[in-house]
Amino acid sequence: YITSVIMLLDNGNPYENGRPQSIILSPEDFSFNISDRNLNAIDRRAKWTVFIYMAANCDLAAHLFEDILEMKAIGSDENVNICVFFVGPLITDSFFARLNKGTPLGEDIIFRFLTLSASEPKILKEVISNNLILYPAENNLVILAGHGLGWKGALEDYAIGKMYIEQGRFSLPPGDDGSHLKYCYDRAIKAINEKRLQNRMAKDSINDGNKSKINIIAFDACLMGNIEAINHFKDLSEIIVTSEDVFPGSGYPYDKILQKLKADPNIDPNVMAINIINQTKDYYKNKFGNIVITQAALDCHELKGLNQMIYNLANEMTKYLGNDKEAANVIKSCIENAFNFGEGYRDLKNIAESLLDCQIPYNLSVAARSLKDFFEQSGLILASDVPGGKGMPAGISIYCPDPAEFDPQYLRAVNSSDMGFWPWFLGMYALCTLGQDAVNSPLIGLIDETMKDLMGKGEYRPNN
Repeated sequence: YITSVIMLLDNGNPYENGRPQSIILSPEDFSFNISDRNLNAIDRRAKWTVFIYMAANCDLAAHLFEDILEMKAIGSDENVNICVFFVGPLITDSFFARLNKGTPLGEDIIFRFLTLSASEPKILKEVISNNLILYPAENNLVILAGHGLGWKGALEDYAIGKMYIEQGRFSLPPGDDGSHLKYCYDRAIKAINEKRLQNRMAKDSINDGNKSKINIIAFDACLMGNIEAINHFKDLSEIIVTSEDVFPGSGYPYDKILQKLKADPNIDPNVMAINIINQTKDYYKNKFGNIVITQAALDCHELKGLNQMIYNLANEMTKYLGNDKEAANVIKSCIENAFNFGEGYRDLKNIAESLLDCQIPYNLSVAARSLKDFFEQSGLILASDVPGGKGMPAGISIYCPDPAEFDPQYLRAVNSSDMGFWPWFLGMYALCTLGQDAVNSPLIGLIDETMKDLMGKGEYRPNN
């Protein structure tokens, strides 16, 4: 069938019945104009700004748009800004908006775009930065919503809009080559700049130009409670809320979370992170009964200590592998006893606990015990909703695949300054487990290439 994208704006959820066969764009699909309400909120420091980055150019579009409707029903006010950057699967259905209760969605939109790649880091960084500047707040919550694959990536983009263009399954308004969209964009930029200038001249702006900090980053996505992925974001926020397991497609109960925030806009970030976990837990329990949505709120200041514990554990396991011919079988058994989330991810605490159940060298037992105690006694985990119990998820996973299934992109993707000895432990583990077949392992070949590269740069000396 043929449809117009204008259906997106004010006629329910345009994705609930699947994607159209083709698209006819009307002049309205290239139009937007920042409302007085959203213009007047610029530079006004609120108690909280909640910014949701939605990578909806995929099979999650219907779920994510439903979340927008939930958030609109709550709406922004002088204390709480609710802003969303939605990257849709159709052409011109990508937009940035400050959501208000009781208005048409089209009235909330500040900018619209033709096609964007939601997974492009430059775009993510730019829109978050711009949102913090335009709608400053004492506290900032950033939610990243879409597909997640741990260190392998997040916010996957299917490039559906480009497919329509390449296949000729869309048409522009008669006589319009898209220049009207640029006209609207330029008009919005001009209005925003003029408003910000007026604020500065009138000294009506409380935004002092200081870089706003992000208090919480929350992932409405699967498998992002992976330590390698967490390390990519740990310096950007004070708290990370995430799940090491798969996460429901319907995502967070945004209306419940935002209702709680608007009722108490003075809420502390730590309490807000706990609120996200509790509201999500209660929503899915009420909806599906006895179900646990594995989640954890992590204090980013404690991640340096956790990484050191991982380094120590990897170092001692590597020594053990080199000194005991039975070590590979013991470690293999411990890894297999740890909860498996797929994609090569195992629960980190489970690995340490399994090692403590075995006859292992003293120094390795100390490293395993220290890691286990760090989970339980440090302030790393502010709150969690996990199944609990032996061999069950505890909050954070780590990449520890079967050696034959190792993804060679891992060494290029992870930050070695954070993960330290872990990649080299995986290499030693593969060497000991695969035996003669190790020479064919992509991990061994990649480690060899990496070592030669480091030696060539003078950054690695074998005698050290």
